[in-house]
Amino acid sequence: MCFLFTGRRFLRSAPGSFSDATGRNVQAICMSIPRLFAVIALVLCAGCTARHTHTPRLDSSGFDAVVDFYEPLAGYGDWVDSDYGQVFIPTDQSYVPYSDGYWDYTEYGFTWVSQDDIGWLVCHYGRWTKVRDRWAWLPGTDWGPAWVSWHNDARYSGWAPLRPGPNSIPPRGDFTFLHKSVLTRKDNKRLRIPPDQFRQPLQLIKRMIRRHGRMLVAGPHPARTGRRGLRPKRLHLRTWHQQRLRRARVRARARARARVRARTRTRTRTRTRTRTRARVEARPRPVVRPRPIVRTRPVVRPGPIVRRPRVPRRIAKPRPVVKPRPVVKRRPAVRPRVDRYKKQRQDRALKARHRKQREDRARKARDRKQRQDRARKARDRKQRQDRARKARDRKQRQDRARKARDRKQRQDRARKARDRKQRQDRARKAREREKRERKQRERKRRRTKRKKK
Repeated sequence: MCFLFTGRRFLRSAPGSFSDATGRNVQAICMSIPRLFAVIALVLCAGCTARHTHTPRLDSSGFDAVVDFYEPLAGYGDWVDSDYGQVFIPTDQSYVPYSDGYWDYTEYGFTWVSQDDIGWLVCHYGRWTKVRDRWAWLPGTDWGPAWVSWHNDARYSGWAPLRPGPNSIPPRGDFTFLHKSVLTRKDNKRLRIPPDQFRQPLQLIKRMIRRHGRMLVAGPHPARTGRRGLRPKRLHLRTWHQQRLRRARVRARARARARVRARTRTRTRTRTRTRTRARVEARPRPVVRPRPIVRTRPVVRPGPIVRRPRVPRRIAKPRPVVKPRPVVKRRPAVRPRVDRYKKQRQDRALKARHRKQREDRARKARDRKQRQDRARKARDRKQRQDRARKARDRKQRQDRARKARDRKQRQDRARKARDRKQRQDRARKAREREKRERKQRERKRRRTKRKKK
């Protein structure tokens, strides 16, 4: 039996040469049905293997981190060359590894659960270093719950990204500190202590566990973090990694589509504007002819005839004689003379008075604060003395009570010992008396016996 694939469908026929609808000879591939199914199974297995290339592996054989991690990190930073080879630098200049997320206790130890877009990848593979005062990620192939260095003391825990090298120790400025009681809380970002405010010395720990033949950084023991009843959660690495990789791919495709839409929108807008401008420029402009200026006279319409009444002429009265007023010469107004130096002296005196008032207010405020501080210190000292006196009195009462209790116990023990000794003496005397009486009876019996004989 033969199956022929012509590009659109399979044809089932006998072995040999075939001709399609166009008359071309097509060579058929002959195979049996079991062999065909075997080939299909091999193809499907190869597809599954290719689809699971990014499955987390604790074995680093044949794993190229730069090639496998290049697609998920595209759009979040740049790949540059450094002394360690090709490294990834995030676009955000303020990016700090192991800062946006929280800790969760799993079967692999304390595992970092990142809340940013690339933390699921860069916080579980490789190492971190500084390149041009910025964090740079060195690709790695070994998965881990978190590649960090841990600090653990009586009250606080801290972590810092591991630098490249087998025995590298991160500097103090890379650490982030947190109280042990809120280590696994999801909203502990506002409770973290920066390294410049943490005054206690570093106490580095190195707790490793073996999983799948690899040594992983497990972090502090739950008993040393005050969480004795903390149960580890089960983490399915394959499912976890596939989900993160699928989300990263979806986000990358969404960003690519958004960029394409923005570019298309910009091009469409530019093309529309260009076409509109060209259409407007190609449109023939209308010829505007000047209108002739026609001068017209206003039409004057005759109005009604108004006859005014005649007014008799008035006889002009003689004007009164106005005598000229005497001219009075006034002296010009003299402006008061302003002494410039006097004004400056007054200003200086006013400034000196204001300065003295400010100094007096500041001195009074300082004296008032000193009095308040002295009163507060005296009050605190009196409270401390009262607490110390009360503690001393309480200790004295406790000591007296303890001594009285001990004395009473000694007296009770002595009385009991005396009573026991008296009972023993009475018992001993009773035994001796009984022994003497028994001896007397024995002697009397013997004496009686001798008398009878």
